Amino acid sequence: MKIQKLIISSFLFSLLLPAYADILYLNSGEEINGKIEGIVENTVKISLNDRHQSYPLTDVLKIQFVNEYRGNGEDLSSDSVIKELMANPPNPKDYPDDGFITWLNEINIKIDENRNVSSEVRSVRYVLRERGKSDAALAYNSYLPGIDKVKIDYAFSITNSTLTYLNDISVQEGSEYSNYPEYDFLKSMKFAVPNVQIGSIIDYKIKKESLNFSTHPFFSDIALRFNEPVKKQRISVTVPKKFQLIYKEFNTPQNMVFSKKDDGDNFRYIWEIENVPSIKKESNMPPFHRYSPQIFLSLQDTWQNIKEILSPMINSKLEITDEMKKKAQEITVGLSSDTEKVEALYNWVAKEIKYVPVKMGDYSFIPKKTSEIFNSKIANSLDKPFLLYAMLKAAGFNPEFGYTQDRTMLFQEELPNIRQFSKGEVILNLNGKTYNLIPLSDYYRFNEMPGDIQGSYGFKILSENQQGIMFQNPILEPEQEFSIQTEAIKLDKDGNLYGNFKLLLHGVTQAGWRQFKDEKKQDIDNFFERYIHSIHPQAKLKDYKIENLSDLSKDMVISVSYSVSDYAMKAGKYMIFRVPDIEETSYDVGQIQREFPLFWYTLNKNARISEIEIPSGFELYYIPPEINIEKGGHRYSANYRTDNAKLIFNEDYRRLLTDIPASGYLDYKSFKEIISKWTENWIVLKER
Repeated sequence: MKIQKLIISSFLFSLLLPAYADILYLNSGEEINGKIEGIVENTVKISLNDRHQSYPLTDVLKIQFVNEYRGNGEDLSSDSVIKELMANPPNPKDYPDDGFITWLNEINIKIDENRNVSSEVRSVRYVLRERGKSDAALAYNSYLPGIDKVKIDYAFSITNSTLTYLNDISVQEGSEYSNYPEYDFLKSMKFAVPNVQIGSIIDYKIKKESLNFSTHPFFSDIALRFNEPVKKQRISVTVPKKFQLIYKEFNTPQNMVFSKKDDGDNFRYIWEIENVPSIKKESNMPPFHRYSPQIFLSLQDTWQNIKEILSPMINSKLEITDEMKKKAQEITVGLSSDTEKVEALYNWVAKEIKYVPVKMGDYSFIPKKTSEIFNSKIANSLDKPFLLYAMLKAAGFNPEFGYTQDRTMLFQEELPNIRQFSKGEVILNLNGKTYNLIPLSDYYRFNEMPGDIQGSYGFKILSENQQGIMFQNPILEPEQEFSIQTEAIKLDKDGNLYGNFKLLLHGVTQAGWRQFKDEKKQDIDNFFERYIHSIHPQAKLKDYKIENLSDLSKDMVISVSYSVSDYAMKAGKYMIFRVPDIEETSYDVGQIQREFPLFWYTLNKNARISEIEIPSGFELYYIPPEINIEKGGHRYSANYRTDNAKLIFNEDYRRLLTDIPASGYLDYKSFKEIISKWTENWIVLKER
C-alpha cells in the first residue's frame, strides 16, 4: 500500500513539469517550444523545461508569445478531484455506450446586493473512447457585451503523465450572428483543450460576471443530464437574505440531495447528484429541455411588476409614422372585411420584412423603434411581430402585444422572468375569434401557426386588459393541420397503372411545401421525380403543378400525374396489387420499451380518397377488411367499397395527442404495428 502511494506521488510530481507554449521559429525551419525568457545581447534565451538554451537573433525568423491559462498559479494537478481520478480512473467497460465521462460538473453562482451575478463552472472529464476525444476537449460560452464578462480561469489536459495547458491559440472568440450585422450582438468564446487522447483527463474552469438590468434579469436553467454520463454534479447558489430565490426542480432523480445553509448575510442553496447516466437516443423524443432533469432559478418577482416596468419602455418604441399609415391604407384598400384586412397586413409583414433568426435573449428584450424596422425592412423574432402590431394599429385595429416562448423549452409560470421568452406575438380579438399572429416566416398563412409555438405560453405586455396577462397559444386541431389526397387510378388488363392525384394542404405541412417557392425549378422537378419513383421502381412522373405557391392568401393545391409499368402482378387468372404509397412502417417502434416520452409539435390529419378503375374483364376477388383503431394517442381508419367498375379506398390517419408519456409507448407501438401489418394486405382481382 505504501509503495502504491509512493508511485502515485511520483507520478503527480512528474506532472508539475509543464509544456511551455511560446514558439521560436528558426530560419532553418525548426520550431522550438518553450518559455521565452528574454533577448539579451542579440541572443534569444528560452527555457526548455529542465534546461536553458540560447539562439543568436540572426538565426531567428519569428517569435510567438502564447498566453497559457494556468489559474492563479497554484498546483492544479494536485487537486483532490484530479488525484482521485488518476488513482481510480473509470473502466470503459462500465460505460459501454459512452465516449467520455464528466467526473465532476460544478456550478457556483453568487448574487450580490445589487442583483449582479458572478458564476464559476468547473468541468473535469475523462476520455473513454476515440469518439469522445473532441467533445470532451470542447467548451463553449456565450455572452452579451456590456452585460456579461467571460474569462477562462484555467484549462489543461493530462495525457500519459504530460500536463498540457490551454493557450490562446486554441481559443476562439467571435460573433454568433456576424451574417446579420443589424443584430450582431451576442458573442461567444470557444476552446479545445490540447493534447487529448483516450485516457486523458481534462479540467477547466470558466468565470462569468453579469450585471443586473430590468431588461436582462438573473435567470438560469441548469440541465443535469446529457449525452454522456456524469459522475458527480454540484450546484451552489448564494443569495443575500433580502432577496428570495425562487427555484423549480423538474424531473430530478431520486438520489439528488438538496440543502439550504445559513451563510451570514446570505443563504446558500446546494444541489448534489451522483452517477447520472447518459441519454440514449429514442425516436420521436421531446426537445432536450422538455425531458432532461433541470433546475430553474430566478429571483422573486411578479408578472404584473414586470409588465409595469417594461410597458413604458416598449411603448416608447411604438412610432406610427405617416408613411406607415399610408402603407397600411394601401395594403387594405378595397378589402371589405376586417379579417381580410388583418390577413393582408400579416401577409405584407411576413413577405416584405426580412426575418433574421435571432432570439430576443441574444439581442434585446426591448424592440427597436417601429419606424426603424419599417424603413430597414429587416427584423428579428421580436421586432417583426412588433411591426405587425404597429401596422394593425395604423389600420385602426386594437391588438395586444406580448412575448411568447417556443415549445422546445418548459415554461415556469411560478418564476416570473422575461428571459423565459424567445419571440414577440400579436394577439387580436376580432368578431369573437382570437388570432395569435407571429409573422416570422412567409411560409405560414395568418391562420396557421408554427409547430414550436402551438401550445406555448406567453405574457401580454401591451394590453388594456389588466386581467389575464398570461396566455397560452392553442394547439390546432387536426382539421387545421391536414393533408388530404384525392386520387384517380386506372389499371389496364396488363397491370399497368396510370394515376392522378391532388393534394390539399393546411398548417405546418403546407408551410413545409411552400418552401418550394424559394427553390430552383430544376430542384423541384428532381424532388417530384424522386417522390414518384419511391412509389415503385418503374414509376415515371408525367406532370405536376403547384397552385398558389407564393400566394399566402390561398391554400396550395398540388396536382401530380404519373404512370407505372407492370405495377400489378399477374399469376394465371389473378392480378394482385396494393394502393400506391399505402405502406405504413413501424420503424419508430422497434424498441421493446423506452425511457422518454413521445413528442410531436402538432396534431394532424392525413386523409385519402382513391378511386381505382378495375380493368375490363376482371372482377374483385379479395379486398382487405375494414380497419378502425384508436390507440396510443392516434387513430386510423380505412376501408374499401365498390362502385360499379370502381374500387373506392378511404383512409384517415390522425394524431390526437402531441405528448405521450413513456408509459403509453406500448399502446403506440401496438398501434403502429397493427396498421403497418394491415397496409401490407393485397387487393386481388380475378379474370372473368
